[in-house]
Amino acid sequence: MDKIIQLAIYLPQLDQPKIKDFVASLSSDEDITKCASIFGVGLPPNPRKIKQVLRTFLFVRDIMIDDIREGRIKSSILAKIVVIQNQIPDLFKEFIERPSLLQELEKLYHVKDAQVDINEEDERLIEKAEAYSNNYPQLRRILLIQTDEADTFINTDLSPYIALIGVLAVVSPLPEERKPDSFLEADVPNSTSLFEWLPIKARSASRSRKVLRGYKILQAEYVYQIHAEDQDHHTQYTALLIEAINDGVNIFEGKYAWTGRGKETDPEILTPGCLLMGSPIKRNIWNYYYVYLGHELGKGERMEIRIKQDLLDLDHEFETYMAKTITEPLDKLFLQALIPVKSILSNAFSYELDSSGLNGQIIYKVASTPKIVTLDGSSYSEISYEIQKPRLGHRYEIRWELL
Repeated sequence: MDKIIQLAIYLPQLDQPKIKDFVASLSSDEDITKCASIFGVGLPPNPRKIKQVLRTFLFVRDIMIDDIREGRIKSSILAKIVVIQNQIPDLFKEFIERPSLLQELEKLYHVKDAQVDINEEDERLIEKAEAYSNNYPQLRRILLIQTDEADTFINTDLSPYIALIGVLAVVSPLPEERKPDSFLEADVPNSTSLFEWLPIKARSASRSRKVLRGYKILQAEYVYQIHAEDQDHHTQYTALLIEAINDGVNIFEGKYAWTGRGKETDPEILTPGCLLMGSPIKRNIWNYYYVYLGHELGKGERMEIRIKQDLLDLDHEFETYMAKTITEPLDKLFLQALIPVKSILSNAFSYELDSSGLNGQIIYKVASTPKIVTLDGSSYSEISYEIQKPRLGHRYEIRWELL
């Protein structure tokens, strides 16, 4: 309003006791409801800030959903870490370097409540706790509140949570012009998380996508192997060269779609120091996964990410082609298929189409001449397609038939 009539209008803030009810009213999501008391004591009475933190929580929760379902990660502990990351960044940074810190602080508050004598080491910890509490009086309450008896940092194995640090470290408020007007409804169709909203908004321009991720992909190489000893067993090898366009990049987002049907193992990250963050998340035909890079890349720094994934086509529905649609500028694209020589290969072609989808028109087609290569003692027919400076929006394919 003050931009239009030069008059600042101050809206009343929520009273602290009402924050829990406000959080619960925003979403029927089970984890939001369960953790409403945590958000209620840990967040300021500011509706915009509350919505921002809840989006962060749901975004990271969706990435680690399988770990939560299998009991390796508790959503309530995750909620506390998200609140601390957002409200006490100094404590969060120290927690990254010293994962036992939150356990120690929670123990300290229990000891103080019980009025037990404390030692000299605890005295130093008290000084640290008081320094944080001066700036954030709710720290004690957020560490001591429990949604159930197991909701505690004490004696909890925090190693599964370390992978979360990479996501939380880069999650930040969306630019003002990109924020939805409502929390989960109007601008996030059929969605219960920021995860779905973000790609929809970002797809409008490849440059926006790169800015949101903080990096660009320079080269992409995909090698698809059908194993000679078991032709239901397929493996895809991916090598991607990325370059940071911002400082502080430590998360890579990948995606894949597979026409086969059977069993898909989680991607195996071959690059030393990198870590897969939970299992892939399926959205329509795409499976999204996230890789923690092990350290932050500075602007202009490059890194090669190598990935291996085993696939079992138990229902024999795999369609004999590889394809890549160029959604952002690349310096080089390389596609390669390895087919056992005992399979009779025919009609192998490389294609370029002017777009993806049913309306794509073939603008380039050339017969692929297989080469015979040996891999792990078995012979394969190798089909390759290398494209320098592939065109934005175009689709590149290798297709073949088996007799």
